[in-house]
Amino acid sequence: SPSGGNITLAGGTGIATVGSGSTITFNAVGGGVETTTVTANTPMAVNNGYITNKAGTAAVMTLPATSAVGDFIRISGRGATSYSIAQNAGQTIRMNGTSSTTGVGGSVTPTSQYQTIELLCIIANTDWVIIDTTDAVTIV
Repeated sequence: SPSGGNITLAGGTGIATVGSGSTITFNAVGGGVETTTVTANTPMAVNNGYITNKAGTAAVMTLPATSAVGDFIRISGRGATSYSIAQNAGQTIRMNGTSSTTGVGGSVTPTSQYQTIELLCIIANTDWVIIDTTDAVTIV
């Protein structure tokens, strides 16, 4: 409720406010997904996107060893080669009731060129679920 006939509008985390006359502007800072094009096997970082463009063979994209519930990763293939999502010890990738082999022997590979896979961490450091993909995947 107004105090002395005034209402105060203040920006929170990631939001800045600027007022001039009768105009108030809200500016959001950040947002979106930082996306990097990679041309080699890559250890991934949480809350990032990757476009793979490795010549000759598929890029091996390794899950981060440390992750929190709610962290995500997005990967898209480019070019003639694809990519494979590799796991660290104790990690598993799940999709629609199917799970990869736990640990370094498990992996997920897209089945088509230019395919995108988005993963969400559901158990800190160990369990990831595919929340979106543009085609089928091969789960080992």
